[in-house]
Amino acid sequence: LPVLSARGGIFMFDEFKRNFKESFERFSVLENLVLAGMLCALGIAISTAAGLMPVLPKYMKLGLGSVSKRCTGYLLGPAVSIAAAFVTDIVGYFLNPASGTFFIGFTLNEMLAGFIYGVAFYNKKLTILRILVANIIIMLLCNLLINTALMEYMGYGKFAVLIGPRTVKNLIMLPVNTMIFYLLGPALVHIKKKMSSRKMIKRKSHAEI
Repeated sequence: LPVLSARGGIFMFDEFKRNFKESFERFSVLENLVLAGMLCALGIAISTAAGLMPVLPKYMKLGLGSVSKRCTGYLLGPAVSIAAAFVTDIVGYFLNPASGTFFIGFTLNEMLAGFIYGVAFYNKKLTILRILVANIIIMLLCNLLINTALMEYMGYGKFAVLIGPRTVKNLIMLPVNTMIFYLLGPALVHIKKKMSSRKMIKRKSHAEI
């Protein structure tokens, strides 16, 4: 049963279960929780800084805070990235309530994005194509479809009115976010090797493919 297709390959359900189980086991290691907390703080800081840009309306905020979700997905896997996305969204709102009205739908959408990044990147080689495909899926499903629908529900405007400028913003940010994460790749690979050497999981990680 395929979960996600990229680079001409198919992530099979057995591999997904194995990676999710391995990711879930990371909750039992303190170093992983500390790392996840640091990545959450990074995401909150970037999102808050972007939200303070006065030249952009709320629905045009730059999504650079998602870099932390990508890093969490690659380093700690889908289970941790779901939890980290939840914490980042909740804590980020309470630290900056002026960013907008809290709605659990936005939180669930962030968790879905974290899950997708975890499935796409965990125990995988960070190729430019893999990153681009994952970002396109997030852009179409989470950003343009679900998020825009939720914004209409919350009264930010009609879907047909919001979708145009949001599509432009997402298309602009697609290559930017892709290149930023690709350039972070060597540093993330180095961190992952350090994590393996420190045995930050109960069992040995599967080889990257």
